[in-house]
Amino acid sequence: MANNTALQPKSGTADARTFVVRVLRQDGPGQPSYWQSHSVQYEVDMNCISVLQKIAEQATTVDGRKVAPVVWE
Repeated sequence: MANNTALQPKSGTADARTFVVRVLRQDGPGQPSYWQSHSVQYEVDMNCISVLQKIAEQATTVDGRKVAPVVWE
């Protein structure tokens, strides 16, 4: 059995089951890009699309700023 300690809760931490995702954003074609960080609650069987959907639902960065939901093609 594999021991995946990266996803194990750390005792005494409130957000032990979350992870941070950095998203490269751009406000429009030809506009400069910039990074935003989002905290996502871990759920079993998550994939890239479900993580992006969670980020779009909350639309708030780790520093509490409300932002436009992420979109992708």
